[in-house]
Amino acid sequence: MASVTSVSVTPSALTLTVGSWYYYAKATVYPTSECCNCVTWHSDNECVATVNALTGYIYAKNAGTAKIYATATDGSGKSAYITAKSFDWFQGTGCDGSSKSTAGVRISGL
Repeated sequence: MASVTSVSVTPSALTLTVGSWYYYAKATVYPTSECCNCVTWHSDNECVATVNALTGYIYAKNAGTAKIYATATDGSGKSAYITAKSFDWFQGTGCDGSSKSTAGVRISGL
């Protein structure tokens, strides 16, 4: 198999409500290959959002922002990320302990 030269993800950004899942994250490796599981997923801020390493399913845990990375498994180190913003519909506390109020924020990227 040829070494991965780049990774792309869709969507590039999304907004979620705390407590919700996003099932549509997609990663593509280049050059394309016949490999079905050529990436693993991880979050840079698991206080805000977690992600299933194999499926890319994203769960919004708290209000804030996290980068959700898809990294090639071939050892090339190539990766791309989705910026995931999550909001709580009600007054709450974010990962940093600050007060958050986002009533009326619409959910996008679904």
